[in-house]
Amino acid sequence: MANANGNSSSRQTRRSKDYYLSGGDLYFLVDEVYFRVHRYFFLRENPEFISGLRKADASWREGEGTSESTAYILDDTSASAFEKLLWVFYNPTFSLYDAPLDDWIVIINLAMLWSFTEVKALAFREIEKIDMELVDRIELYQRLKVDYAVLVPLYAKLCEREEMLTTEESVQLGLGTVIRIFQARERLRSGMRSGMKSPLPDNVGQEEVMEVVSDVFNLRNTSECSDYVP
Repeated sequence: MANANGNSSSRQTRRSKDYYLSGGDLYFLVDEVYFRVHRYFFLRENPEFISGLRKADASWREGEGTSESTAYILDDTSASAFEKLLWVFYNPTFSLYDAPLDDWIVIINLAMLWSFTEVKALAFREIEKIDMELVDRIELYQRLKVDYAVLVPLYAKLCEREEMLTTEESVQLGLGTVIRIFQARERLRSGMRSGMKSPLPDNVGQEEVMEVVSDVFNLRNTSECSDYVP
């Protein structure tokens, strides 16, 4: 996660244009870029973050992270990714967080890596606002290891729709998910008609769809999934 900055004099380094801040009391070196920021934000997100950096650095000494010569080296991220995370802390537009999907994916991955709970929740809320195809959203949430309570309603939508999964969608979702979706669709339809569409019987409601999906995916206690925040 971090190493002692023992060879800074031999490295071609520079200071971050946006995040080398006056008054900052915590120094990082990422991809030869120095960051001077405020430890408050990191400790607010994860009180164990700084101690985790110390544990990861076998040569740690008192005063590490308090100057460029003792900056923590983050070797599990890139400078550009770190800047995206810092933007969340130092966003000049306060409550307006306007960023593309790719940026939020980077942010949520770092938040998960470092156990930044509030940043993770913010990133997820913002991703939820972004329009995307159903299968794209499921694939993304599976990749991000979002809790199954969030995925169940999305799986249910796949089971409810008349169109079967295409080859491209099946490859995207992965074999395990595709098999379970197929099993759930089969159980919800007493007699599948020929062709590419397979509508639900008129007497099958949302509650039954959710119940079958939860059973096929071996999930329980998903009744409150619509209120879940990862």
